[in-house]
Amino acid sequence: MKTTNTAIALVCMLLLAPVMRGADKKVCFTIDDLPVSVQNDTTLLFERQVTTSLIQTFTQYHIPAIGFVNESDVYNDKMKVDSNQVDLLRAWMNARLELGNHTYSHPDYNQTNYRTFTDDILEGEKIIRPLMAQYHKKLRYFRHPFLSIGETKAKADSLTRFLTSKKYIVAPVTVHNDDWKFNDAYDSAMVQKDTALMRKIGTCYLEYTQEQLDYSEKLSQLLFGRSINQVMLLHANAINRDYIDRIAQIFRDKGYQFISLKEAIKDKAYKTEITYYNEYNPAWLLRWAASSGLKREQYENWPLTPEFILKLAHLPLYYK
Repeated sequence: MKTTNTAIALVCMLLLAPVMRGADKKVCFTIDDLPVSVQNDTTLLFERQVTTSLIQTFTQYHIPAIGFVNESDVYNDKMKVDSNQVDLLRAWMNARLELGNHTYSHPDYNQTNYRTFTDDILEGEKIIRPLMAQYHKKLRYFRHPFLSIGETKAKADSLTRFLTSKKYIVAPVTVHNDDWKFNDAYDSAMVQKDTALMRKIGTCYLEYTQEQLDYSEKLSQLLFGRSINQVMLLHANAINRDYIDRIAQIFRDKGYQFISLKEAIKDKAYKTEITYYNEYNPAWLLRWAASSGLKREQYENWPLTPEFILKLAHLPLYYK
């Protein structure tokens, strides 16, 4: 009997091992360019569809996501606050999701002077700060547009001091899937009403997301010898309207637990010093790798956006 019980226990341990390993994997979903990133379809119906799809998926999967707002998109052509856009942000708050500051007009800090950029940050909180207060929440997080932290240490340090003085916490990124590029391609297929091409782009998008996640996991192991809390960057756009549920499923299938940004950045990895600065704007894992002294060939083999996607999106084939 004792031998049988031991054998059963061993089998249970083997079966539960993948689950136990997966329990160490955690990710925060962050969504940029709220209320909605629009292209050819500028209708309120489209914007509501995007917002509803994202929120429904986050509710279904119990994802405590955070959305980063560009307040210039909350105003209409007459520079008046658009109540419909505010309602889209209210939908996030009503779903008990958080909002963060993504600046007013989405400038690139690497190409903008300090004073202009910091003024844009302050301009980008005039609506969301009082809106969050109505829900008894505080505006806490800031996301750099284009992930540009500053092309020199001095410039980056100046912005860090400013953000600290305003009690902002930087929202880093460790996983991204170039969704904006795929969305540009997807949007062009939508305009043509080419549903077959849309499906092809969507399938490729999911495959590329898996490749980028695998790459981030391997780089985490290389740098830290473990799985770190990941922070995923996505956008409020058409392709995520249609595929956000399958993106979430990719993470669930790999054993990830969905966590808030507050919990994600408690990981000690986020205290890693950055000493690498230039005009290129990589995600944090690549910044850490470049700052660590690793040889480039050890970490620079990240997955490339497929060429046909870049062509459909009318983007340069930058890797040729």
